[in-house]
Amino acid sequence: MIVTIVLLTRLVVCLQAFTVFYVSTNGNDGNKGTSPTDAFRTPKRALSAVEASGTPTKVVFESGTYYVSETLSLSGSASHSTWTAATAATISGNKLVQKWQKYGSNLELVANVPKNTSITQLFVGGSRAQRARLPKCVNGDCQADYSRGFGYENTYQYVKAFKPYGNGFVFSGNDIDSSWPDLKQAEVLAFGSWTASWYHIQSVDRSTHTVYFKEKGEVGKFAWASAKRYIVENIKAGWTDNGEFYNDIANGKLYYRARSQTEYNAILSGKVTVGYPVVPTIFQLQSTQNVTISNLNILHGNDGGIARYHDYFGPSALITLDKSADVELQKLRVGNSGMCGIQIHTVSDVQITRCSVVDVGGDGIQMISSEAVNVLIAQNRVNDTGKIFMKQPAGIRLRGKGGIIAEHNEVQRNSYGGILVGWQRMPISGLPYPTPLLFTVRYNYVHDYGLGILCDFGGVYLSSADNLCFQKGQNHCSLPTYVYQNFITRGRHFQHKNTGYGSNGIYMDEQVASVYMEKNLITHVGATGIYFHCGTNNTATNNIIAYMNEIKTNGYISSCNSGGNPTWPNISHGETFTHNIVYVDEGKLTTDSDYRATHFNYNDYYHTNGKPMEFPGRRTWKQWQQTGNDTNSVVADPLFVDPKSGNFALKSNSPALKLGFQPIDQHQFGPTKQ
Repeated sequence: MIVTIVLLTRLVVCLQAFTVFYVSTNGNDGNKGTSPTDAFRTPKRALSAVEASGTPTKVVFESGTYYVSETLSLSGSASHSTWTAATAATISGNKLVQKWQKYGSNLELVANVPKNTSITQLFVGGSRAQRARLPKCVNGDCQADYSRGFGYENTYQYVKAFKPYGNGFVFSGNDIDSSWPDLKQAEVLAFGSWTASWYHIQSVDRSTHTVYFKEKGEVGKFAWASAKRYIVENIKAGWTDNGEFYNDIANGKLYYRARSQTEYNAILSGKVTVGYPVVPTIFQLQSTQNVTISNLNILHGNDGGIARYHDYFGPSALITLDKSADVELQKLRVGNSGMCGIQIHTVSDVQITRCSVVDVGGDGIQMISSEAVNVLIAQNRVNDTGKIFMKQPAGIRLRGKGGIIAEHNEVQRNSYGGILVGWQRMPISGLPYPTPLLFTVRYNYVHDYGLGILCDFGGVYLSSADNLCFQKGQNHCSLPTYVYQNFITRGRHFQHKNTGYGSNGIYMDEQVASVYMEKNLITHVGATGIYFHCGTNNTATNNIIAYMNEIKTNGYISSCNSGGNPTWPNISHGETFTHNIVYVDEGKLTTDSDYRATHFNYNDYYHTNGKPMEFPGRRTWKQWQQTGNDTNSVVADPLFVDPKSGNFALKSNSPALKLGFQPIDQHQFGPTKQ
């Protein structure tokens, strides 16, 4: 019925008369804008024409780049409009930096910029430059990708944090030098176990090797798996490598060291554009209906200034939607931004399809309201996200109260989890209980996530927003979600010696309940394949978990910590694990967890070297079966066609097929051609 109403709405609009406006880099805002030869010059002028039209409108951008210095705010008067391009067109939030001059030697350049303007991002010829930092990276780790040199060998380690936790720490040696003349222009990124936060330096006490920050924060809190890492950015002493920039905020100078002689010459001659973002949001839809944005590049948003020090998920995005309905975002390239790519608040009937969201500071696609309904996020490619806001960033974040679908997306290279679901308090008002299905996560390809930066996450990570929800009744933990036929692989958490944990495949945290997982393929993740972290009514059936070859202390399957997390009385337990294949090449099958109220059956377990496996409670296979679990399961080679090459199809004589296992179609993962 919902789909029918949406289609009828669009049909009625299509039958009405509509006006086409054109925008061209060669246009003039004094024109009428009604033909390519009489086009407007700026997007802002086109928006004014749309609002004044009174009829359905279409805005067509001719090829070229349109620089905006303020947000295009579409309100109700811009409803029933389409924004698109005939050929490649870019709307950019960059302010161009010009009149570069030679500075010193070694490809160094300098330009004047407004004083007291903090420039935290710089884009040179379309590529993100690395901000000057200490310590310097080894093996080119920083140059490979902005702010990814976060391993132990590429960071400083503080000695101890203040208690109570907050605004400073004791550092080692001269890692932070009180004699730096630009000390108060520097920023410190300090890591916890599952978050990292930015701080301005207030002062340094050389005698005690202590640094104090302007902002109160979480330094040292939840940091047991962080190895006490931190880096310092925007310090001139760290401006030593090609491709780096440094911003002298007080004196209004911007320094850049070119990547090559060719780039150096091109910048001096003005043949390569250099710019920094000046607006956080380019398209803001507020109280609109029936709006389509397609075939555009939406690039270059700033990081919100002071907000980066306080906000958990990133306060805004290049495109934001709120109180809007029947919106379509299609075939967009969204990125090169300090905050999120696309942000969705309280909306209904929204489709985000065939978009590329790349290189953003926060979440790629972020749903921020638990009141959103009927949202489809499909056929998108989301990568290189969580670069600045690293407080549990997501490639795709799902929240809402029903009809939320993420399907056929490719999500990769995020500094934390791939697809995050929930983080909302239940029950939601207006919903019946037991709650109908809220979220569907299916046919996604999630890979190369975590990147060894933070800990405690999943390729698909589901959580409540209340770690005591079970004490209020099961409805408060319920997050009805269907996780179906996703390929999750190559997750990696931070690890140094015995420090670091938690790059899981599918992870149910904080007693979350009512999750059903079926036909997922999970391989080569650094921790647990499927982690039931307490909660009830969670079912995993017909999944393949294989090659968890980084595991040393984790198991292929994990359940609730013994006694809960932390030890609370009467914590919720209960999971079902049936018709799965667990293919062990090294490491443990299960952890020393609490497996009360569990049901395991019709599974196929196999260790490639033939070693006996330990089952829950450190039991032998026979002892485990005597508990009533896995009485119809087998320990046998499932007979994959070629698992080492990634082909997990089953041979016709597979024992798993005899147990009722249904083959998984590996051609359905990620975006499809149609």
